[in-house]
Amino acid sequence: MAGRVLRHYCGQLIRVEVFQSHGEIIPKFFNYVNNAHIVNCPNCSAVLDTDWCGSPWLVEPMDDNIAQYTSTNKYCSNCWGYEFQLVPAKDLEGNYLGMRVICVSCQEETIGYVSEQYIRRQQSEDYIHYRKDINGILQALGLPIICFTSEKQNLKELGF
Repeated sequence: MAGRVLRHYCGQLIRVEVFQSHGEIIPKFFNYVNNAHIVNCPNCSAVLDTDWCGSPWLVEPMDDNIAQYTSTNKYCSNCWGYEFQLVPAKDLEGNYLGMRVICVSCQEETIGYVSEQYIRRQQSEDYIHYRKDINGILQALGLPIICFTSEKQNLKELGF
């Protein structure tokens, strides 16, 4: 995992990766320059913990019912994946805050969630741009332009 790059209070860039061990979420810190594992800031020598960087997750914990609904009815906004894991979230004192819905592919880079309708709309817009690009390339090469017609038009032209 690439992890997130955060800026420490003193200005030092530090890479944070999240690991999960026996249900515990453990952030590990790495020097941004040489990728060495560190426990103290190389610039100011402060101890690195979750106090200064907050949660290494980009998504906030949510109510268990909402988390369950999200994991079964939404898609990852990064990769459009549909496989999620529910990770219990606790504060520094161990109090339960709710569940985090984390994409299996994106892990700590999970930003949010989208609906299937949103994905279909984006894909149809991408396809329209793709068709225009293909025709532009064909025209530049001096080849005949492809005429994209709908299924209804094709059937109408055939007399159905």
